[in-house]
Amino acid sequence: MDILIENGDFKKDVQGMPVKIYGAEEACQRAALQFSTLKGTFVYNRELGTEWFAYGGPDCWSHERFMLVCREALAGYEGVELVDVSFEHGAYVSIVNFTVRYRGETVTSEVKLYEILR
Repeated sequence: MDILIENGDFKKDVQGMPVKIYGAEEACQRAALQFSTLKGTFVYNRELGTEWFAYGGPDCWSHERFMLVCREALAGYEGVELVDVSFEHGAYVSIVNFTVRYRGETVTSEVKLYEILR
């Protein structure tokens, strides 16, 4: 169980209580947090995040290398399997599109990286 994060804050229901998420939706949110954080930069947990600049960085990676780095980022989440990932590097924003599977349920999402890969 986790609390749904929307626009950088906890999403609240009509009574003002945090919205809880479970299963694949929770796994997807955890993956998004891993991918949107540069490993070692979060003060309270230096293991949180992805090593985006390992092996030369995403611009020179093959699809296999990109999958490897993203799988390494998710290694601490038991039962979460990275099904696929793609990367789009734009002028102002980079986008990671990903699909994860958790207990047979598959969810697809994306993470926009504004400053991490500059």
